[in-house]
Amino acid sequence: MSRNACLAILALAAGLASAVSAEARTMRTSALRVPLACSVQQQKVIVITNTTGATLAAGTLITFDAVRLPDGHHYAETNASPLLPPGAYLQVGGWPSTSCTAWYTRRPLLLQSN
Repeated sequence: MSRNACLAILALAAGLASAVSAEARTMRTSALRVPLACSVQQQKVIVITNTTGATLAAGTLITFDAVRLPDGHHYAETNASPLLPPGAYLQVGGWPSTSCTAWYTRRPLLLQSN
């Protein structure tokens, strides 16, 4: 193998290592959005159900986004949850709405260990 070919392979490997390192830094600073079931009852009650299969700790910040009647604008709200076992739900009063989505943000374990 020629000297130039060896240098090209080393440069490629160094670039790949740099890209992997940058990706690892990004992963450490990224949070995960975990979806939860959300429904609207009687047009004004937002019902958020823990469908994750794990208990959510008290104080977990849960956010919902709903579509308001009659103008179709989105509105969102974030609330601290009580201890929420799998299948449990919480109800939040809202504006007359047609649909909603809900989630909480989970920090990756890499972030929690620092």
